Amino acid sequence: MVLTRKQRIAQQFGKSAKRYDHAAQVQADIGFDALQNVPMQGNRALDIGCGTGRLTKILAQRFQSVCAIDLSAGMIEQASINNAASTNIDFSVADAESIPFGDSHFDFVFSSMVLQWCDPISNSFQQAYRVLKPGGRGVIALLSEGSMHELKSVWHALGESKRVNTFYHHQHLVDEIQQVGFVLEHQQKRYITYHADTMSLLNSVRHVGASAIPKETGGAMLTRESIRQMDKVFVANFGHHQALPLTYNVSFLRVTKPS
Repeated sequence: MVLTRKQRIAQQFGKSAKRYDHAAQVQADIGFDALQNVPMQGNRALDIGCGTGRLTKILAQRFQSVCAIDLSAGMIEQASINNAASTNIDFSVADAESIPFGDSHFDFVFSSMVLQWCDPISNSFQQAYRVLKPGGRGVIALLSEGSMHELKSVWHALGESKRVNTFYHHQHLVDEIQQVGFVLEHQQKRYITYHADTMSLLNSVRHVGASAIPKETGGAMLTRESIRQMDKVFVANFGHHQALPLTYNVSFLRVTKPS
């Protein structure tokens, strides 16, 4: 059976669910930064792409009730286990591009490191707008252009220019979300992780479910020799104090639905 792009994404994240929190430190850093823009109290919130529920737990301390959705059944299962003691969270498997709640249902929407996988991005923005009450607010953090540029450069040098996922430009995200109707405040922030070698760098991406090698590109399987070549190019171009950097450019979008 040939899986769709969404099915592959859900499957990848599902496989990583049990070890995600251990492997995804940069995702945690980004998520906690996004939480700085969340109100300290409120009524009803939606967590779009909740993953293991690590951030959902904090939202549940601030809101009377939280609905948390994720495309991956494996992530929802792990999130339910991690938050078994919480009585005000409802977890469900759902798509950010087809949110299963009525119009004007939530006071706040939150999403961290998820919506970059939606294509076109406008669908998920429209859904977030639809389920927010007039006057409702939200915080969305997602990868934008320039993320993983080191890896993209290395692949290009080795003749594999389509091996890395591409991300929307920050201004494109701003334009799209304003077109939906949101009033917007925005900023872009850079995060850099460091890795001992190419294999550990690739594993850091794979272990959080978001494979840096899209299967539809049809690239050849990695071999010991290809890894050796990647190491050589990576060190020559990006070696930094005996470590290899990987950049994450993150767009933070603070939105309000007009009353």
